[in-house]
Amino acid sequence: MFDSRNELLAVARGPKLARLLAAVDVDGLDADATLTFLSAVRRQEAWTESLRLDAAARFAELHDEAVDCPIPGAETLVHLGGEGTPACGSFTADELGPGRAMSRYSAARLIADALDLKYRLPAVLMAVRMGGTTATGPDWSPPRPATAPPRPPARLRPGCWAGWTGSPGPA
Repeated sequence: MFDSRNELLAVARGPKLARLLAAVDVDGLDADATLTFLSAVRRQEAWTESLRLDAAARFAELHDEAVDCPIPGAETLVHLGGEGTPACGSFTADELGPGRAMSRYSAARLIADALDLKYRLPAVLMAVRMGGTTATGPDWSPPRPATAPPRPPARLRPGCWAGWTGSPGPA
């Protein structure tokens, strides 16, 4: 348990704050202490997210070679991030995803976001590291490469049938 609310606010993000948060008995907190605790948890999450992004970018950088093989389905170099990011092997997301309970698509997006932040948006990455923003919250969306397909209009997305009065198809 922490001695004062100021103790949680004064500790910098990182291993020390993680140890302090792990020692807190949440059931024993009053309303003000709970809000302070949640604020400290959020700061710690931003630090952890920056580590995850650094690791994903490094993983992609370590997979920057592909064997020149004419066999269909062999690994090739692809650009998961936007312009100016390094290429990585086409199977990189396949290797990253399963061990982290992520789909191939989610792993590819994580790699793309990490590479974009590192190589194209270093100021945003620094803000994530400093806790000024988050790279995973609903208010932040990284820029997608020009090759990403545009999101279909609401009238074409599943579940967006507002105002539609037609029949589902020929009878």
